[in-house]
Amino acid sequence: MAKKLLVNEDAGKRIAAATKAYEAERASRVGTRTETQATGSRTFLGVIAEDDYTDNRYLVRRAHISNAISDPEAVVTFEAFDADHPLFLEVTATNFVEGSEGPHGLSVGAPVLIHWDYDATQPETVVRYFFWALADELCGGT
Repeated sequence: MAKKLLVNEDAGKRIAAATKAYEAERASRVGTRTETQATGSRTFLGVIAEDDYTDNRYLVRRAHISNAISDPEAVVTFEAFDADHPLFLEVTATNFVEGSEGPHGLSVGAPVLIHWDYDATQPETVVRYFFWALADELCGGT
């Protein structure tokens, strides 16, 4: 029995190491043609990091669902990845709901679903980030 447990522990360590390596490798491909080909995804969860722009752009950070309880009816909470996490990403993104003149009404920490795509520059190296979010006052926030 002890031998079987040891094998399972070794397998668990190998899985954990492989997962860590995958996350680090994937983080290096964020916003690249390779990431799209590998994952088929052009979206990620984020939160507003700063509201230092005066138009419809925001500094956003990649985030994750931070709920630590198993209640499926609990309010979902979000948290930005720390700067030393392999999936950390901080970019400027445009909120398509707001016009270029403002109102710039989202609060720091507000969750957003960020989409990205390449623009028309050649070769395809410039990535543009955007999202759709209503100002806090329109969503019942403060």
